[in-house]
Amino acid sequence: AAEWRADVGRIVVGGDSAGAIAALWYGYMPQATVQRPKDSKSGPVFGINAVMALSGAMKAEAFCAEIRDNLEPYGCLLSSSMDHVNELRSGDVPLLMIHGTRDHIIPYVNAEAVARRANATGVRNLLITIPGAGHVPFAQAFSSSGEYLDQWLLFLTGALNLAATPCPIRADEIQL
Repeated sequence: AAEWRADVGRIVVGGDSAGAIAALWYGYMPQATVQRPKDSKSGPVFGINAVMALSGAMKAEAFCAEIRDNLEPYGCLLSSSMDHVNELRSGDVPLLMIHGTRDHIIPYVNAEAVARRANATGVRNLLITIPGAGHVPFAQAFSSSGEYLDQWLLFLTGALNLAATPCPIRADEIQL
């Protein structure tokens, strides 16, 4: 960590699609092997300090034929009773989700369910909804000219308390 100047007290695990599902798993499932801090101010030397999920879910519902006007999925090839939304607990690390409302692969309503659970348990969270976007809306989420990039960067900056962090590189070390 020292060689790479990585602050192991400020780790975000994230991904898109299956990677987002894995990030949610490691961030919130009790049987996950990654050590999670109990208190972000005095947590362990290493742990997950926030989760970022782009088109992810904690419910087994995917590959849907249609997303209806009320955003409910229809004709999903994967639809089981496996639902881990209630694994989110008070005191869990902050959660950032980005999801398109027309996602046929991982339906948007599943992200809404996770956000509702996070709100109910007091987990700091932000669900960025991208109207009309499909699965993994990279172009909208990461566009510097769009409205979403600033929202999620600001959320993660606050969630990781980056304002209190010294810059890991000195100006004289920058090579242009």
